Amino acid sequence: MIWSDDRLIVMPADSEKILLLEADDGRALHSVSTEAIGHMESILGVNGNILCGYGAEVACYDLASNTLLWSAALPNDMTPMGRGVWTDDLLLIPTASGITTFLVSNGERAFTRWDVEGDGGNVLALDHQLLVAGTTGVSAYVRLGQILGALRNRMW
Repeated sequence: MIWSDDRLIVMPADSEKILLLEADDGRALHSVSTEAIGHMESILGVNGNILCGYGAEVACYDLASNTLLWSAALPNDMTPMGRGVWTDDLLLIPTASGITTFLVSNGERAFTRWDVEGDGGNVLALDHQLLVAGTTGVSAYVRLGQILGALRNRMW
């Protein structure tokens, strides 16, 4: 559940819809099929009216105009492995072999292999480091600024 602009954005486990509810009284404002948003299984966040997440595809959706801004499939060998994160202008999606990033504005993708042996995991982006909690432990990538800078340079 996400609270944004006096709305609750929820994705019930027993539904194939994302629901927008009035925060004050729970009244339904709108719903959108997860199929229309790349078969979304996990919401990364909402910024203004932009909802981003991933499932079969990584996607961003405009809640105000009810339109898909973009969606992009991960390469076949890159299944998400853990919980991704939205940081500034990037979506970070962990996979077994590395981290795949997407520009929120247009979906442009870049990929960086893990520096150490890793197998994905839940991602937490802090000011100067990226923490990844995987099946074998927690890895700290203290070069976050350098890593994100390199990823952005690959995109432009």
